[in-house]
Amino acid sequence: MSKIDILMATYNGGQYISQQIESILKQEFKEFNLIVCDDQSTDNTVEIIKEYMNKDSRISLHVNDQNLGYNQNFMKLINLSTAPFFSIADQDDIWNSNQLKDLYDAIIKKDVDIVYGESSYIDQFNHVVSNRPYVRNIDVKVPYLLFEDNIIPGRNMLVNARLKEQLFPVPTLSRTFIYDWYLAFKAVENHGIYYIDKTINQYRIHTNSVTNTDAYSPLKEKRFREKLMYIEDLRIEAIKNRLNRIEVFKTFLKDQVAVEEYATYIDSLKKTRFINFHFVNFFKYMKIRTLHYQIIFFIILHLPFLYRVFIMKYVNESRRIYED
Repeated sequence: MSKIDILMATYNGGQYISQQIESILKQEFKEFNLIVCDDQSTDNTVEIIKEYMNKDSRISLHVNDQNLGYNQNFMKLINLSTAPFFSIADQDDIWNSNQLKDLYDAIIKKDVDIVYGESSYIDQFNHVVSNRPYVRNIDVKVPYLLFEDNIIPGRNMLVNARLKEQLFPVPTLSRTFIYDWYLAFKAVENHGIYYIDKTINQYRIHTNSVTNTDAYSPLKEKRFREKLMYIEDLRIEAIKNRLNRIEVFKTFLKDQVAVEEYATYIDSLKKTRFINFHFVNFFKYMKIRTLHYQIIFFIILHLPFLYRVFIMKYVNESRRIYED
């Protein structure tokens, strides 16, 4: 039996998947199997995988009878894994040769449920790009620190298989609460997580990526007042997403008191029309964010009146122009 199962969920990944598989096969740590589950790709993804299967017996392929979506596809892969540890591989990234070795050494030493490292960032041409970090790798020992976001992308994880006992049945997963966030919660509630300060892979940023959801990129093309209107829409959407996640948290988290306290805070944001003074709660739950994003969300969530002033002025000016 291999020590690690690498789990790769694929869907129309033909453009980049060869680079990812090549990087996996070049790992310094060799005792692994690569399990691929394809979600009804319509390009040449399956053909490429089969070519690699003929070259390396450690690779296996499952093709879904119907499209499951990436959350269910990854959870299916986790269920298929039989090794003592499993790692998540996105179809379009590139792993550094040290990824499995460094994560395996750390998880054996620390005996936690999840260890994870850092990513560098590349574009569709493999050029290194800068990326502003939106979360900090803080020591998370209580679930409420993960209420606002997840610090552990699936691509950076190595997971102890004993965590599987805590994962099923799976709660409702969605684009705003995905599988790796759920895994992080369950790890924190059980044997914990551990961060290694090493770059272990290259995360590819491109428009076709399933998880590439830069909500702020449209701001670059907008005028100032249009930016304010857009951010107002983001504020409303952000609160709705949090309320939806709270309902999911209620179905699986052990600390329901913490969930209710968070729900009370978010409910106060929903009712806020001008300014919200629950600043202490904001910094409690936003501790995980970097300063740049703390400032952004503080204004969006706690000072909506600033935006409404500009938005209403913009609307009135537009109306006068139309009437003239």
